[in-house]
Amino acid sequence: MVHVEYNLPDKVMQKIKELQETGEFEEEKEVIIRAINNLYERSSDAYKEIEEEALELKKQGKTLRMHGESIEKEIKRFMSEVRLDMSRPDFGLCIVPDTKELYGQINQDLIWTFYNRFFPLKMILLFFLVSQNIKFENQKAGSKENVLMEDFVVELAEHTKDFVKVFSGEKFFEKLLIGFPTTKEKFLESPKVRKIRRKDKKIEKAGELEKTSMNRFISQFFGRVLAKKPNTPTRIAGACFEMKLFEAWETPNKMIEIRLTELGERFALLKSPMIELLGKGIELDIENNTVMKHITDEEREFILKEIISQFTLEENIVKKYLKEDRMSVDEIYKIFKDEQEWYLGVKNDKDREDLGLTERRMRIQSGTIMKRLEELRYFNREQNGRQVTYFRN
Repeated sequence: MVHVEYNLPDKVMQKIKELQETGEFEEEKEVIIRAINNLYERSSDAYKEIEEEALELKKQGKTLRMHGESIEKEIKRFMSEVRLDMSRPDFGLCIVPDTKELYGQINQDLIWTFYNRFFPLKMILLFFLVSQNIKFENQKAGSKENVLMEDFVVELAEHTKDFVKVFSGEKFFEKLLIGFPTTKEKFLESPKVRKIRRKDKKIEKAGELEKTSMNRFISQFFGRVLAKKPNTPTRIAGACFEMKLFEAWETPNKMIEIRLTELGERFALLKSPMIELLGKGIELDIENNTVMKHITDEEREFILKEIISQFTLEENIVKKYLKEDRMSVDEIYKIFKDEQEWYLGVKNDKDREDLGLTERRMRIQSGTIMKRLEELRYFNREQNGRQVTYFRN
């Protein structure tokens, strides 16, 4: 027999007392023992069902083609029929370290520089909805299960590859694909691969680079499991998790399950022109020029208020930028530098040296923030020779 002491909230204790009053339990510990036994059985059964379903899906080889009308129909059907059940599973919640722990003090409370666009996040959320809809199309409306992270990573790679192929080769869509992985066909045109003489080696090298690019995209923009730390829950990083769009649990069988957070669900279900674009094709989009607003006004306000606001220093800098009607690159850098040094308590060159706050690094960070604001159409970039100026829209 093991002696256990516990501290419980008053509300929980009140519920235990009410259960005791039914006469079924004589002592508080009997209520807790029953709850633990039920939880254990439910967790084991839930995992077995998910594991069996995953194996069945792999046998069926279900995939989704990201062109034609199929994606439009699938997403619309999901939005109209499937209601997400956001009840929490009975597993161990994975934690997402803060930006200081992940990327050092020079990135504290900033969106990481490598998350250079918001649009890939929206597409990842849409791909998740689509995969959920297809995976559970035979279940009644309103049902939802958690998804194994490793299964969705495979599906995400397939959906992303199809999406990029549809829009690659069109100069009109170059900005749309910033942040997404590069295709094998694109790598075959790169100087690094073109200098390889043997055709089979060229193709092999381009394939390797394509795989590396896809892995980079998934680990950065979606998520990755970090190395284990003693006596610490499983840790996860990546834009979708750091921005609280996804959450994850580790099951009793050491598998990672994921699902959208309430914030992620809201962002995913905001009306997007990309649904119509993917359904009706490139020609229609070029004619109507809708790709220039591939992020809607509603989506950009959501990003500003719900996502950027999670990163205190980033939000402070963005607010300063939005007050300006026009800025040069040097002015953008100076605002960033002043705000970051004040936020980190930098007082002299020694402080800067200790933190690694170099001008080059701060220019990259400030430039990336402005690029994201340009993507959201808060600013318009104009270049005259070597002079670049950003104008407030």
